[in-house]
Formats: sequence, C-alpha cells, structure tokens
Amino acid sequence: MPSGKILYTSLLFAGILICSYLFRNQNIQAINWTYPYCSGAANLDMSFQWKVGTEEYDKLVKLPEAEYKKYRHQRSSHTILNQYNNFGYVIIVFIARNIFFEAGDLNAVIYLQIIIHALTVILIVSLLKTRSKKLLFIFLYGLNPFIIHFVTFPFYYFWTVIPCYLFCWFYLKRKTAGVYSIVPVTLLLYLSLLIRPTTVLVIVAVYVLLFLFARGRQKLVVFLGFLGFATMAFLFDGKPKNPEKDESTVWHTAFIGFGAYPNSRNIEMKDSYLYDRYFDSTKTIVSSSPITGTFQNVSTKNAYFGFAKNQYLSLLKEEKIRLLRNASLNMLEAFSYGYIIDHKTVTYASIFVGLFIIGYAIYRRYYALGICIFCYAATYTPFYPPIPAYHFGAFLVVFILVTFLGDELLQAAVKASGRNKAR
Repeated sequence: MPSGKILYTSLLFAGILICSYLFRNQNIQAINWTYPYCSGAANLDMSFQWKVGTEEYDKLVKLPEAEYKKYRHQRSSHTILNQYNNFGYVIIVFIARNIFFEAGDLNAVIYLQIIIHALTVILIVSLLKTRSKKLLFIFLYGLNPFIIHFVTFPFYYFWTVIPCYLFCWFYLKRKTAGVYSIVPVTLLLYLSLLIRPTTVLVIVAVYVLLFLFARGRQKLVVFLGFLGFATMAFLFDGKPKNPEKDESTVWHTAFIGFGAYPNSRNIEMKDSYLYDRYFDSTKTIVSSSPITGTFQNVSTKNAYFGFAKNQYLSLLKEEKIRLLRNASLNMLEAFSYGYIIDHKTVTYASIFVGLFIIGYAIYRRYYALGICIFCYAATYTPFYPPIPAYHFGAFLVVFILVTFLGDELLQAAVKASGRNKAR
C-alpha cells in the first residue's frame, strides 16, 4: 500500500476513534437483557449450549451501569439453559472478551464494534470512485454522531450490519465471491442469522446478488455456499430443543407495534403495556429476570406469548386498514432515518425523506440497493416501526444512497457556479 494511502487510512481510523469517544453512548441495554449474553459467553464451551450462570446476577443487578460495563463475567458452577432470544450475540461477546480481556465484557464489545465500524467505513470508502463520494460517505456515515450512538451501544443491534455490508461490498465491486471467499462469506451470514434472524431476507439477497454476478462455474460455487448456509441454519439455530412447541415471541412485538401511531384503542408501544394487560387478564406478573423470569420457563413463556398472539389476531380482525397503513408508513421510514420514539414530527418528516430516497433510487436505477433496504425492513416493518436500533444495519445502505445523491447535488452546484463565473 502506498504511503499516502496508509496515512489517509490511519487518519480516517483515528478520526473514527475520536468521534466514537466524543459522541459515545453512555447507556447500555438493561442488565436483564445483557446478562444472559455475557454470562453465556463466560460459560461457553464446545457443546455450544447457552449456559447462563445463576450465581452472579443478584450481585450485578445492583451495580451502576458504568461499573457493570467494566465487569468481566465469571464461569459458573451453577447454570441454566437460556430459553429466550438468539444465540449469535453470545459468540460476539465471547470473541470480544477474549481480545480485550482487561476491559470488562460490555466495554470489550464496544471496542470491537468501533473497530468493525472503522473497517467497514474504510473498506466501503476504498470502493467509492470519486474523492467527493469518499468524503461525503465518511462524514455522513463514518463520523456521524447518529451512527456512532449505536456503534458504541453494546448490544446485538450493531451486528445487523454484517449482511448489509457484504451486499454493498459485492454490489460496489460488481464481483461475486470466489472459491476461497465464499466460505468466510457464508460463515459471516450464518453468524448474522444466529444474531438476528430478521436479517434472513438480506442474507438471501446477498446470495442472489452473488449468483447474478457469477459466471460459469462461479454460479455453482455460490449455490454450494447457499446450500452450506441453509444446512447450518437447519442443523443449529442456537436454541434448546424443547419437547413442547415454543410460541413465537413475535406476537408481543406485533401487538405493541400497533401503538407506534395514534389509535383509538390507546395501545402504547411499550413492553409494559402488554405486560400490564396480561396481568389484568390473568393476575400473573411478567418478569424479565434472566434467571427466574417468565421467559425462562417454557410453560410460562408460552402462556404469555399465547396471550399476545390472541391479542394481536383479535386486533388483526378489527384493524386491517390501520395495520396496513402502519406497515406502509414503517416501510417508507425504513428508507430514511427510521421511526424516532416520542418525536412524532421528526418521524413524519422521515416518511417524506424515505419517499424521496425511494424516488431517487428508482430514478437512478439503484434497484439493488433499494431491494437490500426493502429486504432488511420487510421482516419486521409489517408490524413494528423501524426504530434506529432495530434498523441500524440498513443505515449503511441508506447512507450510500444519500452519498450518491449528495455527490450529484454537489457536482450540479459546482457546474452551476462555473457557469455563473463564465458569465
């Protein structure tokens, strides 16, 4: 690599580190949701079972957030198998804590996320053709405080960028994966599925893109990669195999998602809203404790999500038009900066921005990028708004489109300025 590129890359990396410090997110996800992943990483072994220690929780739940971020979870002699959520983020925490072993588990994840973000930006910038596009993308995405806010939030939301990055990488290169690269690509996509199953359509879109770019025997390589991915997904999803059928957790999200917009039923987009409704109906308190909570017992978990299912299906019968309207608004917001909780005016502005970006993508024939965003959003926006945390992965694609648009506007302004000077 020429010395100029080394200096440029080093400055960009340093800039991202500085912005990550200046605009860092001071908050963390509640310990009830982070503890299972961190404890699971501390207890991870070759069985790849999600074992959560029962001994540390009561002590750690009392810690201030700043102290908890510094804590390194210990291997436990007493564990339970986690019955809720997805296994992939346990692997991320395991990797992070074994790289930054003095940092504490959550701090280690933050450091790893910052590095991955920096590498993502550097690699995408290397594929952009003009200096103006490179600079626009760096400032619009790489150094953007809005993006940094989620980069420095230690939870699985950040890692939804994996399939979107791979899609953009191959789209901008206009090349497919070869014999040697298809293996790491497939492993990364499988990890993405384990972390966040809602990325499944983007994963399929990556393979479709690779297949379309492939020629001759390359098509067989891509097909075998997809076959390997599908086989791994079928054989291991990271969840314990229960004798009784698990009720889907999506019903809870779908029901409270109705409360994203004003409604005559006064449904609110809060977990506690449906928890309270369940209590009113059954006199059973919903607990999110990762050790003794409602979701750690198959029977109590199924009872709650069965209730949520009935609530949503009842809503579906009576509110089809409003649900369809909500889904349409959600999808438009997905092409913008998403749905901003408690800021209705900003959210409604997002709808118009999304509509404009869709129009631009169609006008300039950036169909593939538009399809990527659609695939990312289509797995959850039919029933839940694209809040920025959920939608983080797609922001990479959105801001690439915004970069292309900004570059066109910049070039048009330069030409207009030149014509004015000529007069």
